[in-house]
Amino acid sequence: MTKLNHNRPLLRYFDNIRREMAIDARRTDTLSFGGAERSAHGAGCDIFPLSSAETEVVLGFFGSIEHYLDVEIALITAAGVGASKHEKSAARSVSRDEAENRVKSAAVALSARMLLSGLEGRMNLLNLYRQLESKLKADALYLWEFLNDQAMKEAMQQVSKVVESHAHGTR
Repeated sequence: MTKLNHNRPLLRYFDNIRREMAIDARRTDTLSFGGAERSAHGAGCDIFPLSSAETEVVLGFFGSIEHYLDVEIALITAAGVGASKHEKSAARSVSRDEAENRVKSAAVALSARMLLSGLEGRMNLLNLYRQLESKLKADALYLWEFLNDQAMKEAMQQVSKVVESHAHGTR
């Protein structure tokens, strides 16, 4: 994000995490593993070392959240446009639904990746999500409620269904 809107601190936060991930990506030893490499490079030089797959999922999740926020802001600012009520409501529902579905799809990918990473003994992605939780609860509670209560809840249900169907299929 080269032109950062400083009235939107959450986007600054995402940008800072992306910058840290770019630093980690240049250090291939930090990208693949988390424990010893973090202490070898010194404390505080990276947020949470993530694998390339984890990084891809997180960036997709952040991109979907940014898109959702952009849609919400556009809807708020478009409230005074001279279109009919029917046209406005149709435009709002389509773009908001699409943005919500994009966030929910990204949440499914994030949930699945957190589960896989946890099975591998890597808790960095979960720790990053917890940090995001504290940031969102402080700065954008409405967004956290949507992400956690709707998107992540539905995502975990979908992941659970896949795991259960796979478990029943292998017996």
